[in-house]
Amino acid sequence: MKLRDALLNGFLSQTFTYRNYISLIENSSLYDEKDLDFHDIMRFSHLSSKYIDEYTNYPFKAHLVENEKRGVKFLTILDSEYPDRLLESYDPPIILSYQGNLDLLKTKCLGIVGGRECPSNSFEIINRLCPELIQDKITVVSGLARGIDAIALSSAINHRGNVIAVIATGLYQYYPVENKQLQQNIAQNHLLISEYVPWIRAKRFHFPERNRIIAGISHGVLVASAKDHSGSLITGNLALQNNREVFALPGEADDPLYEGSNKLIQAGAKLVLKSEDVNCELQYYW
Repeated sequence: MKLRDALLNGFLSQTFTYRNYISLIENSSLYDEKDLDFHDIMRFSHLSSKYIDEYTNYPFKAHLVENEKRGVKFLTILDSEYPDRLLESYDPPIILSYQGNLDLLKTKCLGIVGGRECPSNSFEIINRLCPELIQDKITVVSGLARGIDAIALSSAINHRGNVIAVIATGLYQYYPVENKQLQQNIAQNHLLISEYVPWIRAKRFHFPERNRIIAGISHGVLVASAKDHSGSLITGNLALQNNREVFALPGEADDPLYEGSNKLIQAGAKLVLKSEDVNCELQYYW
């Protein structure tokens, strides 16, 4: 078995932890193994004994074909298509499942995130910004949550732009259900990404994990609105940790929906009112 297939087997069978992936990759490289038998995989990955039978008996090839029939493909950290920006970011995912056009990862990417409660000011600015960003051939990246995420993705699509959605469930799940049609559109015509096996449902810890991927694949991140300690604020801080440009829409000083984004501006995030405010800062990355 090739190393890539060994990783995918661990992913689809849900028997590998992050430590197993890293151990297998590092040890396989150390021993220059071209093909691995199950003994090598167990030895190199340090897989727990309670998962060995589950791993070795998993119908890997059949499930791989089944997923491919549904348009689901997999990108591993070993693949040449794996984006450098994500590889160099904090805690890059070992495997991503995706549907759609992977080449969008090679384009100019701006993450747009915000709260599920969408203030009218942010709604208006995002709907004004997106057509301008599309004219500049910028791909909008977001998380497909209700509120700002869905508004930014829908606005970009309506103006014939490209989008990437990173979701906190498997690709066969829809969360929230109200965005099902939008998710299907993105999977067919743009790019839909998940760090999880296709059938898994959302769990609380998936959301911050998703946020780091948004920050990792984007050249910069625009926080449209964020409460203090919110997921959007976390995404902005992750972008800062990854040396990305961070932008924020300003709000009233006493508005709790903008408390986080106002703090980002106070900490040095670029205030944004028009697309030129983004392009001015990111032009050297393009």
